[in-house]
Amino acid sequence: LAPLINTLSTGLVPHHVNVDPQGKFVYVSNHESNFVSGYRLNADGSMVPMVPAINGSPVTGTDASENQPHWSALDTTRQFLYVVSGHGASTLRAYSVDQTTGLLTFITGQSFPVGTHAHNVVVSPNNQFVYVASEVSGDVHAFSRNTSDGKLTSVGSVTGLSGAAAVAVDPASKFAYVSYVNAVEVFTIGANGALTRITPTSTFPTGNAPHALTMHPNGQFL
Repeated sequence: LAPLINTLSTGLVPHHVNVDPQGKFVYVSNHESNFVSGYRLNADGSMVPMVPAINGSPVTGTDASENQPHWSALDTTRQFLYVVSGHGASTLRAYSVDQTTGLLTFITGQSFPVGTHAHNVVVSPNNQFVYVASEVSGDVHAFSRNTSDGKLTSVGSVTGLSGAAAVAVDPASKFAYVSYVNAVEVFTIGANGALTRITPTSTFPTGNAPHALTMHPNGQFL
């Protein structure tokens, strides 16, 4: 790696960096601010603020439920972005993405409560489901997704996952893996996106407080 000498301001305590699959846009979730920062990528890897007139280049932050964003996830078409926010009572919000500028537009009615201190949000590889891991309330919230307009419908949640920090979905979108406390819990994904613990054993021990999960592209390793 070589430095690009392209230092840009963000909000306070940037926690997660989300680069779109085509390498055109970057979104930074600022854990101690009320907004997500947005940037456009240049061919050399340097970045340009989407909102240069305002420090931190905020692309969200007009609603109180957007305070303290923790994580964001794009669908594979990069037309929609999903953001979880809130130290306490947390919210999942859905946005459409302008394909030229990268700027976000909130999708009316697409704001959902998702437990306490939501930490991670993922879109399944088949684009049909969205999952949120909420750390303090110890649950995972599941949503089915309209692939045309990006809108979500809640299909319930699973509990008993104290310290739930991350969700990973296999490439076939058949199984979901959740890290919490000192284990990973495995779920099957139903036709509507609802989660069910696998049998006879769904819990697999890890080290203390696993914070992130990565699935190998072939779906055989976690």
